[in-house]
Amino acid sequence: MSEVREKMREDIRRRTLERMDLSEELTDDRIRAEIEEEILAYGREHFLPLEEKLRLKNEIFYGIRGFDILEELLTDPSVTEIMINGPQNIFYEKGGKLYLWEKRFSSEERLRDVIQKMAAVANRVVNEADPIADTRLPDGSRVNIVLPPAALDGPAVTIRKFSRV
Repeated sequence: MSEVREKMREDIRRRTLERMDLSEELTDDRIRAEIEEEILAYGREHFLPLEEKLRLKNEIFYGIRGFDILEELLTDPSVTEIMINGPQNIFYEKGGKLYLWEKRFSSEERLRDVIQKMAAVANRVVNEADPIADTRLPDGSRVNIVLPPAALDGPAVTIRKFSRV
């Protein structure tokens, strides 16, 4: 993802979060509507093709409500494992072969936010005092998380998905 596109996505995400009243319970539809409004406002200042607006809407929604850029891999039934070694190195297994994914987390902080969401699904806590956690996602996928100081090169996560057959 280009730096310009990443900056645009983060800007729209930030502006969306600033507009939302986080003290009230927000439905997915409400969050999507807020994102759409911000994208339309941004589109009045900058040209955005329809396809890009739709992609941004989904990416920003998954960044707020889901597991950010991992959502695409998590929902792909042909992906069997996801391995994350810091914000820049994401690998996935598909058809028995390992691939480096072209997408990256914008920062280690964004990766840590996603890690906290994963741990929170099972009411788990993972931090520097307790840097290793094993948990499951709602679909049953197994997750192993290792944070510094136990992980020397930054946060490491493996997600083992199971077939739905």
